[in-house]
Amino acid sequence: MAAPKKGGGGGGAGKKAKLAHEKRTGEEAGDKGQFRLKAVHELVTDKSGKAGAVVELDDKGTKAVVDTIYVIKGADGSLQARNIACPALYDSVAQKNAIARYAQLAQA
Repeated sequence: MAAPKKGGGGGGAGKKAKLAHEKRTGEEAGDKGQFRLKAVHELVTDKSGKAGAVVELDDKGTKAVVDTIYVIKGADGSLQARNIACPALYDSVAQKNAIARYAQLAQA
């Protein structure tokens, strides 16, 4: 006859592991946007007809042009950053491309 299983096999009455959203504390309830745009200035169209938005990427005032999907118009008509992460903030290649788009726009 087989020996009985000891505790810790996963089927026992142990504690349930907390999920990520259960671990969050009240202090994180504020703006959680480390990859969110700092400011949105205006909507623009480049020479090829592609729409974009002039934005600030950081507290230093670095300006760039990102796709309009990262921007939303508020009820009062003001432009605001959407509550989604923008690749120009965490991907170095996307950031260089966004800054280059702004430089091309500024030359025109």
